[in-house]
Amino acid sequence: PVFVHPTTTDGLMASVRAGVDVLAHTTPQSGPWSESVLAAMSQARVALIPTLSFWRYQMRHDRISAADAVEESAVGQLRSWVATGGTVLYGTHLGWVTIYDPTVEYVLLAKGMTFPQILAALTTAPAERFGDSARLGRIAPGFIADLTVIRADPTKDIRALSTIDYTIRDGKVVYRAPR
Repeated sequence: PVFVHPTTTDGLMASVRAGVDVLAHTTPQSGPWSESVLAAMSQARVALIPTLSFWRYQMRHDRISAADAVEESAVGQLRSWVATGGTVLYGTHLGWVTIYDPTVEYVLLAKGMTFPQILAALTTAPAERFGDSARLGRIAPGFIADLTVIRADPTKDIRALSTIDYTIRDGKVVYRAPR
C-alpha cells in the first residue's frame, strides 16, 4: 500500500492520479474539497486517515484563531469525504507529534462522523482495506481475538474510547489499567 502526506489539493490530486492507496491526512489549508476532488478520490478508491489533531499540533505556535480555522477546515473536509461514502481509517501522527493521548482525535472525529463510523474506522475498515477482513476487525468465531475493553460508553461520550480497562492481543491480555 502507498500512503502519502499531501498538504495541498494539488498534491492530493497528484497522489490520487498516481494511484495512492491512503491519504495520511486532510489538506485544510487548501479550503473545502470540491466535488471534482471528492469524485476523483472516490473513483480512485483511496482511503483517508484524517489525523485531525495533527493540524492543531502543527500550529501550536500560531494564533489560536488561525489554528481553530484550520482545524474546522480539516473537519469540514472529513465531513465531505464521509458524505460521499469514502473510507476512513483511524490513525494519528504518533512519532511525529508528542501527543500520546488519542482523546482529542476522537473528539475531532466526532465532529464529522457518527460513533458507528468512528468504530468502523478503528476496526472493520482497516481490516477490509488491507485484505484481512476474514480474520480481523470483528468479534466473531474464528477471528483473531484482538480487543480493547473500555470502562465507559462511547455512544454517550466519545472520550470513553480513551478509558481503556484492558487490551487483548491474539487472545492474551497485553495491557491492564492500574487499579
